[in-house]
Amino acid sequence: MIFNPNTATHHPAPAPLLLTYQPLACTKCGGLWSHHSDGYGGRQSYCPTCGQEANTKSNPGRMWVDGKYMPKGHPLHKPGRYKTLNEAFSHTEIDKVKEGYVYMVTNPAFPGWIKVGTAVNTRDRLSGFQTSDPHREYKMVFTVKVANRFPAEAAAHRRLARLSHGRKGEWFKTSRVLAKHVLRTLSERETT
Repeated sequence: MIFNPNTATHHPAPAPLLLTYQPLACTKCGGLWSHHSDGYGGRQSYCPTCGQEANTKSNPGRMWVDGKYMPKGHPLHKPGRYKTLNEAFSHTEIDKVKEGYVYMVTNPAFPGWIKVGTAVNTRDRLSGFQTSDPHREYKMVFTVKVANRFPAEAAAHRRLARLSHGRKGEWFKTSRVLAKHVLRTLSERETT
């Protein structure tokens, strides 16, 4: 019983919500799949695969990359479902897009080293790094959104080359604090 102080009455406690699992037949392919009922009669008529196909057909203008929705305003918007941007576009097309991010990536396998690079989609870029690391330990430490990622990245590389203790391509032997400061202080002139 639950006491209601406003009415000074006792009410029975609501029944706990029980989720039940029932095998269902997909109305499209006929395959059996397990679905939970929420107790309110909510049911799907398609299995997850057919449901995804139906959603894609009913929303043909949407783009999804690695399960994340990409809005129509994104410079690389192309309707469909993709695991990575590389699956949807060639590097030549991706490299034509100016707007994006300058990022910092670290990996404990390379202590004291920080990679500074550029990407249109940082999540997609990080996923690309993880394929070369069996432990998946690359971390996207910091990002800055810029209007033109190429001059912004070049400016960050020039500054870090002067301030760091070493450089190997886009990798710099420096502290996270210094690298973040360099990215944060990129001027408007350097990022457009």
